Amino acid sequence: MPFYSYIDDRDGKIYDKIQGMNEIHQAFASDGYKLRRIFYNPQTSFNTKIDPLSSRDFVEKTRTKKEKVGDILDRSKELSLRREEIIGKDIIKDKWYKNWQKRRKGKSHPDIQKQKGKEDLAKKGVILED
Repeated sequence: MPFYSYIDDRDGKIYDKIQGMNEIHQAFASDGYKLRRIFYNPQTSFNTKIDPLSSRDFVEKTRTKKEKVGDILDRSKELSLRREEIIGKDIIKDKWYKNWQKRRKGKSHPDIQKQKGKEDLAKKGVILED
């Protein structure tokens, strides 16, 4: 049974009362004064912590959520940045790039080609901004 909170408007004292969902939600002070119910926003959250080093944890935590694809991609990007902070590089992204390269007979991913091109230009003194 959940807690319901009520406030005595006369002195501001808050009372918590255990009541069933189907009961009438009313409470009275000891002298018979009717207390006003306080409505709280739900603060419950489950499966919010995802281990950035575990791809299995990411799959398990996002499998049951009804999120949009864009939300999942944003969460994936955040975890990628956290992996880079922890280890210094994103091992899951590197593995994905290697598998991509294997499937395409050694051709580098366009993102890697773009990064190498920027590095080559930077060595020559040209800096490109996104």
